[in-house]
Amino acid sequence: MANEATPLCPGDPDSNLEQEPSGTRDTGTHQSSPSERRPTPIPWKSLLIVQLLTAAQPFALDIVYPFINQMILEIGVVDDPKKVGFYSGLVMSVYPAMSFIASMSS
Repeated sequence: MANEATPLCPGDPDSNLEQEPSGTRDTGTHQSSPSERRPTPIPWKSLLIVQLLTAAQPFALDIVYPFINQMILEIGVVDDPKKVGFYSGLVMSVYPAMSFIASMSS
């Protein structure tokens, strides 16, 4: 009969941790109970890489910012240099807006 102690995967190495009546467990081949198991170590190297990539993401906007006005003029989006500010602002705001939407959808 299945209960909360039944393993989800049949080949699970912890499948011997099911509750048994007291006194029936062999103490010579005793497997550790969930409270006696060591906690899984934190993968510091992987977390450091993710943190560095997350910290470097805002630099993408800072690096592109000085060149966006010239790009808008050169690709011919506008002919009047007075209108470049609107379109460069539009281009520069799309990336953070889409990043926000992507983070909210996951």
